[in-house]
Formats: sequence, C-alpha cells, structure tokens
Amino acid sequence: MENALHITPHIPGNITWSADNREMSLEPWGLLNFYSEYTITINGNMATDVDGVWLDGDQDGAYGDDYQFRFVTEGAPDLHP
Repeated sequence: MENALHITPHIPGNITWSADNREMSLEPWGLLNFYSEYTITINGNMATDVDGVWLDGDQDGAYGDDYQFRFVTEGAPDLHP
C-alpha cells in the first residue's frame, strides 16, 4: 500500500499502520512548509483493502479509481505579539 501513496510536494516521514491494518498514518520528520498546498493521492490500481478488494477512490462503483484530497497549511505563527 505504501507504494500506492503519492504526496506532492514530498513529505519525508515514517508510515505506520493500525493494529487492524485499516488505517495508515504518516508522521513527518519535520515541519510542513507554511502557506503550501499538499495533494495526497492513493493509486486505485495499486491499493486494496484487507480483503483484497481494489480501491474505488471516487465511489462510482467501478474499482481501480484513485482517491485524492488536498490540504493547505497556514502561515508561520506570530511569535511577537
């Protein structure tokens, strides 16, 4: 599954799995860039669930679709109030 994960821009870190193998977590090795948009993509042709069923990333009923989401980081904290 880790090979199916793509993050842009790249975030170096450790990937861990929950005990039941249903949740994957990324612990970054450092701070993320301020004011940056990140895109997380899970390749639907490489990812399966614990039962071996391919990912239906767009939930259209056809398996093999990518799942994608984006987030934006905020600016640096104001350290001089």
